[in-house]
Amino acid sequence: MLLEELGPVERAAFLLRDVFGYPYGEVAATIGRTEDNSRQLVARARQRIGDRRRRFDADAKHGQELTERFLVACGTGDTSGLMSLLAEDVVVWSDGGGKARAAPRPVFGPKRASRFLVNIAKRIDSGASAQLVTLNGQPGLVIVGPDSVSAALVLDIFERQIVGVRVVTNPEKLGAVQPLARQP
Repeated sequence: MLLEELGPVERAAFLLRDVFGYPYGEVAATIGRTEDNSRQLVARARQRIGDRRRRFDADAKHGQELTERFLVACGTGDTSGLMSLLAEDVVVWSDGGGKARAAPRPVFGPKRASRFLVNIAKRIDSGASAQLVTLNGQPGLVIVGPDSVSAALVLDIFERQIVGVRVVTNPEKLGAVQPLARQP
């Protein structure tokens, strides 16, 4: 997901150099840029990816509190309350894997993101419940239906605001959290 935030040329330069190990001369020839420009693109991509990774460190207590407030705002349809939790540059990614509903592109900004998230909450089965969890070391929640988890959300938190939300509805990717559906 971090790579999705890079531009196409920047992403190509980064992947060719740092993932596949191509020398800068070959990177430059492949992307149609000079070698110096290729070095700059790779350096910029490394910086952006590094900055983004550092952004998501929140203490556990604050992360849980923010997640609880997020859940209440989504569940009650409180878009203004939800917008107050979201950073100006918030991004919501959804992944249905072609097997479940999801937005085809990331949703940017607090206004659009809050409407999108409230609409997702409205579509959740009335018999489902939300459980606060830690997923990949970050605060999140899972939506548990009668016999399976139907969605998992992870919140990226920076400076007491939500800067990113990842919504996974792809059933193939929810296998690891399915045991949560069987917990009392």
